[in-house]
Amino acid sequence: LSVVERKDVLRNLLIDMNSILGTNVSTDIDFFYEQYGSRGQYSSLSNRVRINEYILTKDTSYELTQTIIHEMRHAYQHHSVKNDKSVLVSSQTIREWENNFNNYKNPSFGCTFEEYLSQPVEWDAKNFAMQFADIMGINPEYEGSWS
Repeated sequence: LSVVERKDVLRNLLIDMNSILGTNVSTDIDFFYEQYGSRGQYSSLSNRVRINEYILTKDTSYELTQTIIHEMRHAYQHHSVKNDKSVLVSSQTIREWENNFNNYKNPSFGCTFEEYLSQPVEWDAKNFAMQFADIMGINPEYEGSWS
């Protein structure tokens, strides 16, 4: 797919994820360009997802799908913290997420990549994206050979 077509696919997936997760994230994805940096971000302040346009030409469709699902899970985490009585998440998990958001470790500000990945919200979003993709039959493309 072209970059424009990939953007459309990501917007449609975001719309579907809004419906599935009960979130209300803006369907206007903010695209930015960084050759080195994150694939994407969710901002609770603007209630928007940002996607690195650089990955639209470099990453596989599986990685792009994972990125949107991952960022939408962050939207759901924030939604759950704000609406703790209307979600099916334990109060303990909501407290962990809220504490993590208040003490978020960002590799851009001095933490290690391992510290970043081991945070409850990152661990949850990464695993949710992998499980959701698996359930939906979205599989990574095979790149390699045993021979």
